[in-house]
Amino acid sequence: PSNTSPTVVSTMQLLCNYLWNAAVTRQEPSIATSAYVLMQRLMQKCSPLQQVQVVGQLVEKCPYPGLVPKLFDLLRGLLVSTEQPPPSLWDALDERLKILAAQVELMLPRISGAEQNESLEDLMLNLESHVAIVTMLQVYIMQHKQRPPCRNLASISRTASVLSSLSRDSVDTGYRLDLLQDALTRLLQCLDAL
Repeated sequence: PSNTSPTVVSTMQLLCNYLWNAAVTRQEPSIATSAYVLMQRLMQKCSPLQQVQVVGQLVEKCPYPGLVPKLFDLLRGLLVSTEQPPPSLWDALDERLKILAAQVELMLPRISGAEQNESLEDLMLNLESHVAIVTMLQVYIMQHKQRPPCRNLASISRTASVLSSLSRDSVDTGYRLDLLQDALTRLLQCLDAL
C-alpha cells in the first residue's frame, strides 16, 4: 500500500477480532497463531511509516486491552532492522512512556495510605502494554548499542522507583507489578551500560 489504506486497517481489525475470539473461546492455538502470522505478513507489505500508522490506529480503536501488546509487537522488526525506525515510532513509544509514568504517579496516594483502586485498575489494565513497550526499547538498545531517541526516557528511573515502593496487595497484582518492575530495571541496566 502506498498510504495507510482503510482496507489494511480494516483487514487488520478483522484479524484482531479473529485472534481475540480464538483466544477467548480457547480454540486450537494454531488458529490464533495463523491469524497473527497473517497480520505480520500484511504488515510486511507496508512501509515502516505505514506500519506505525496502522498499529497506531489499531491500538487507538482496540476494544481488547490484552491484545494491545501483540499489536505493538508487530513493530518489533522496525527496532531490530539496520535502518532507523521512522520518527513516528519514537513519538508513539514516547507517548506510551508518558502514560506509564502518569499511571504510576497516580499511585503515589496509594503509597501514602490513601487507597486509589481506580489508579491501580488503570495501571493493571495497561500493564502488559507497558511491559511490551519497555521491552521494545531494551531490544533496540541491545541491537543498536545506542540510546533510543525518546524524550521520556528520563522518567523511567522515577517510574521504577515509585513502582518499587508500591505494596503488592494480592498475588496476581504483585506478580504483574513485579513483571513491570523487572522490565524497567532491565531497561535501566541497558541504558547504564551505554
